[in-house]
Amino acid sequence: MKMNNSNISPARFFIILISSIVMAETLIMFLFFYLHLDPIPEIFLDSFLLITILSPILFFFSFKPLVSQMKKTEQIKNELIIYQGKLTQQSADLITKTEQIERQNKELEKRQAATLNILEDLNLEKANLEEVRIKDEAFLRSIGEGVVVTDPAGKVIMINQVVADFLGYSQPEILGKVWAKDLPRVEDGQGKQMPYEQTPVYMALHNLGTSSKELWYVNAGNEAIPVVVTASPVIISGQNQGAVVVFRDISKEEELDKAKSEFISLASHQLRTPLGITKWYMEALKDDDLISKNPQMARDYLDEIYSSNERLIKLVRDLLAVSRIEQSQIKNEPVLTEVVEFIEKVFKQLKVEAQEKKIEIALFNKSQNLPKMEIDQEKLREVLENLTSNAIKYAPVSGKVEVTISNDNSNLQVDIKDNGMGISKEDQEKIFTKFFRSEKAMQNDTTGTGLGLYIVKSYVEGWGGKVRFESEEGKGTTFHFSLPFKSKS
Repeated sequence: MKMNNSNISPARFFIILISSIVMAETLIMFLFFYLHLDPIPEIFLDSFLLITILSPILFFFSFKPLVSQMKKTEQIKNELIIYQGKLTQQSADLITKTEQIERQNKELEKRQAATLNILEDLNLEKANLEEVRIKDEAFLRSIGEGVVVTDPAGKVIMINQVVADFLGYSQPEILGKVWAKDLPRVEDGQGKQMPYEQTPVYMALHNLGTSSKELWYVNAGNEAIPVVVTASPVIISGQNQGAVVVFRDISKEEELDKAKSEFISLASHQLRTPLGITKWYMEALKDDDLISKNPQMARDYLDEIYSSNERLIKLVRDLLAVSRIEQSQIKNEPVLTEVVEFIEKVFKQLKVEAQEKKIEIALFNKSQNLPKMEIDQEKLREVLENLTSNAIKYAPVSGKVEVTISNDNSNLQVDIKDNGMGISKEDQEKIFTKFFRSEKAMQNDTTGTGLGLYIVKSYVEGWGGKVRFESEEGKGTTFHFSLPFKSKS
């Protein structure tokens, strides 16, 4: 180990030096005595004597700094003891604080574990609530009617998508509004706004029980739509917590009721007219003189009676056909048929009707290698008669009707074209609707039930075929129907 001399005081240096010399001299003297060397050199005796005399003197002068150094060392030692005591106390305090922190950490760990448990329970409950919400929304979506749930103040808190689609508003636009007051506008049958106090939801919210009414909701397009509304209060612990409103669009039912009323009126008229004609001609034929004196007139009367009877039969047949279609009780009696030959026979019968009205009617056969078909001939006759008779009926005097037969590899195609009044775009969507007759059609011909095209569509599609048309007002209409050669039985 190296010693840094700059750190040794002068007193200490002299003490060390004198001590070293004395020890050396003593060692030499010892060696002389031990080895019996005689005489001892004087230089050694003088040196030893000198050192013996000087050593106490030097020691005295060097002792004072040494004592001072020892005091300083003692002072430093005492300070170190005090500092050590403080360190010991600080260590004890630190240990105490460490223990406190450890206890706090353990407490925090316990609280953290408890918090995590609570969070897990909350997440589980949240998941359960979310599942319930998803199920509720699925149930609401699956309901075909509009469903609205309100709070006690009548404000909407929940709806299904049917409500938004029906009214034409988004769900955020509806939520928070007072139902039947803010949205939607509620009208009575005369187009007047219904007072909020008379609406079913108001009655349900004011503990007046479940209420049902037929009224009109006005949508975003300002269209009043007829609905049947039922509102019921939500009672929890004897307190009214809101209302549930369920409504159903009855537009189609209204249209059907209107169509039925019009049909009853039309059918009554059509029944009354031929029956009245038949009765009048029958009374005239009771006169024996008429038959004997004017047999041609009597024959004409009989022809009129026959025509009226045919009209009655057709009306009854159409009504029976519609009844069977609606009850899915149509019975097909397919027969192997040479279709072109069959259509030509029906065409010849219809040609007489066209000639009476001075209508030019033509049949074009563009078919090639047309196979025989298994088909119910009576129903096919009805389809051909309905479409061709309509073309003749609505064609102008001296007009033109064309019937074309064609085919491809798998289908028979029949087209019936006229140059009559045509069908308006507004009426085209309703043309195959049961009981429907356009205003122009009724003005042109008061006879008819509005069932013919409905029956045509039902029969053709029942055989697996298709029926369609193109029409332009003032230029005419072309109906097309196609049938697969292997039609449904």
